[in-house]
Amino acid sequence: MLDSGVWCFGMVVGPRCRESGVRVNLNSPRGQGSMPVFAVAPARCGIGFAL
Repeated sequence: MLDSGVWCFGMVVGPRCRESGVRVNLNSPRGQGSMPVFAVAPARCGIGFAL
């Protein structure tokens, strides 16, 4: 169940050359500028993830 906190949608993007894991590009809520792109988890760590 999701709580009623602040949420931000993101788009899963591919890894860079020397990175492992999944990268997520967050969508800026209400045009508040750019959001970071970050690695979520190494590819070998399991079958899912949570932010």
